[in-house]
Amino acid sequence: MEALKLKFAVQSPDDTLSGATDTTIEQITPQWVRFSAPAGVLVQAGLDPEATLSMENRIVMFIYLDPTQPPIRAIGRISWYEKAPMETQDSYSVVVEFQEITEEDRKKIQKHINQKQLRDTKEHERRIRTRRQSDLFVQEMARMLEVLANMSEGRKEEFGEQFANLVGMKNALGRRLEDKKLGDEICFHVERLASNLANMVGRRAGLRRVQIRKVLGKMDAAVEKDRIFVGWEESPPQVGKSYILYLEGGGIFRSAVVTQVLKDHFRTRNSLYEIQPMEP
Repeated sequence: MEALKLKFAVQSPDDTLSGATDTTIEQITPQWVRFSAPAGVLVQAGLDPEATLSMENRIVMFIYLDPTQPPIRAIGRISWYEKAPMETQDSYSVVVEFQEITEEDRKKIQKHINQKQLRDTKEHERRIRTRRQSDLFVQEMARMLEVLANMSEGRKEEFGEQFANLVGMKNALGRRLEDKKLGDEICFHVERLASNLANMVGRRAGLRRVQIRKVLGKMDAAVEKDRIFVGWEESPPQVGKSYILYLEGGGIFRSAVVTQVLKDHFRTRNSLYEIQPMEP
């Protein structure tokens, strides 16, 4: 969030007013405000920051809590100051205690503080939640890599179930477009790896090479009627699970949840598929 703006001028005991200086607020309460003041401005106003700043001089301030609203006007005296660290130009961090300010304006400052604390709390909670989801996604990715490693060694793995977990974690990542694109890209390449591994080691891993054809289904479905897929099946169709087929040429076919298994067919809620075993 952009820093609050403040305009101040130094008023000497004889009521001479220095030129106005724009700066940013470092901290504010209903009782005082802390801001950065260039050393040159203080010197020009008759103050000597290298010695002792005169407490007789008053500071006239216009505080902009909301750029769309008129500023708060306040007058105060310097109660504390120190050389600002890590500055390319000489400047001082100055604390000014309010001496003349309306009670209504004090309440506005307190309301601003409360709203900022609420925003900061929500932002902190959001970041923790996003970080937690990122951690879970990394954990699922580690398990996914283990599954792929086992597949490369010819061991039987339920890739489809693990991949569904990974996709679920991916969809819960942060709201930023970059997060979603990264999650999609990771899942895309994991799917490619699984398909390629299944094709390379399918025979010695004992995977069955089959052809499936969609026999019945909705006209507007993503997979049209009579569409044929050839590849290595993760496992035979099982009721309550999606049917996974590692396609020749790359990619993965994933059906909806299987509701019925027949001799040479299986059904999902809206479709019927025919299975024909093929030579490895």
